[in-house]
Amino acid sequence: MIQSSFYSILNTIHIIFMVSWIICLIFIYYSFKKKSSNLELKVKQCLNKMAMPSSFIVPLTGFLMIIEDPSEMRNIYFYAKFTLAVFGFLAMLQLRSWVEFDVFDKNKLKIGRLNLLILMNLLLINLIVYYK
Repeated sequence: MIQSSFYSILNTIHIIFMVSWIICLIFIYYSFKKKSSNLELKVKQCLNKMAMPSSFIVPLTGFLMIIEDPSEMRNIYFYAKFTLAVFGFLAMLQLRSWVEFDVFDKNKLKIGRLNLLILMNLLLINLIVYYK
């Protein structure tokens, strides 16, 4: 199927926000590793300004690309990517709730582990896309 320019725009937006989501999670990971000062503030700003919008826009643009070109749904890799993407989005919601609504110092270990799990999840999605 010939892809439209709308599909190309969606694909570009999808890739840009996927990369920004991964970069944000890597930043949070290294902030925990370095035990940097103002860790709570850095994590909150990174989550609120980059990670959460990206975690919403990536699945949204992916869904819109499927509407534009439904032939991708015939591929088994699509369902693996979709499942991992939904898990990543739901895990981001949980991560944000731990950061925003709970005591940050009490949940540092859980936040760091969930952040790493989401990061590995996104890298696994990228491996699936690359080897597809």
